[in-house]
Amino acid sequence: MTKQADQTVALALNNKRFEGWTEATVTRSLDSLADSFSVSYAGLPRALGVKVGDECSLSLGETKLITGHINQVDVSVQADYASTSCTGRSKAGDLVDCAAIHKTGQWRKQSMVQIITDLAAPFGVDVTAEAEIKADPFRFERFEIDEGERVYDAMERLLRATGTIAISRPDGSI
Repeated sequence: MTKQADQTVALALNNKRFEGWTEATVTRSLDSLADSFSVSYAGLPRALGVKVGDECSLSLGETKLITGHINQVDVSVQADYASTSCTGRSKAGDLVDCAAIHKTGQWRKQSMVQIITDLAAPFGVDVTAEAEIKADPFRFERFEIDEGERVYDAMERLLRATGTIAISRPDGSI
């Protein structure tokens, strides 16, 4: 007899694990760095103690799917029924939404991986790369972020120039 895999959807939030979701959706895309999720259940959010901005992770059984933040909490109350839904995005969502921050705003003779690591660091997003990408000897003679440019836009310029893509990982890194 084989053991059946645990298919329980769980949202870890405020050091607690919440199960019993009646609906769950996870969206991943190569076009958008940030993954997103939505979970719903019958009931009010008091037990969750959830609010926008809370750090969280979504899992299916023992497999972590997304680590990120809550973006929205919706509550629907009717005379005989109440439901709560939470939506969120991976940590990479901050890179899509926020302006790039770097002390000098420019790099000289640096690799793509190093520049992206520097861009992601202020947002607590770790960067990993395949061995062949890390080993690439190419260095940008000069790379500069534009005033007000979002992190992901600057990253896209680097990625396009090197023929590379970035993806969000379940642990919150890219």
